[in-house]
Amino acid sequence: MSEETLRDKNLIKKNIESLSLLLQEKGLSNEIEDELIQDMLTVLIKTYAIKVKLKGNTLLPITPEKLDQTETTIFVDQLLKSMDIELFEMQIWRSIGSNY
Repeated sequence: MSEETLRDKNLIKKNIESLSLLLQEKGLSNEIEDELIQDMLTVLIKTYAIKVKLKGNTLLPITPEKLDQTETTIFVDQLLKSMDIELFEMQIWRSIGSNY
């Protein structure tokens, strides 16, 4: 791993820690613009999809102790609605052996 890549990874980690502090610990989650949240989610989802395609279906998107079931359900429900995907379609996709 190059020195530049290592610096970039450390910068990403530091920025995520700062974002978490501002949004969660300081309670600024409601102050952030909707479009910025959408932009952040887009980057994270695309990054996650790339990793899953490279590593296979072994990377869990989150560990259960970091989100509760209500938070997870709200997010998944809104994500599926926004992409016009039904749970039935997801189950079919999974059952035919989706190869990322």
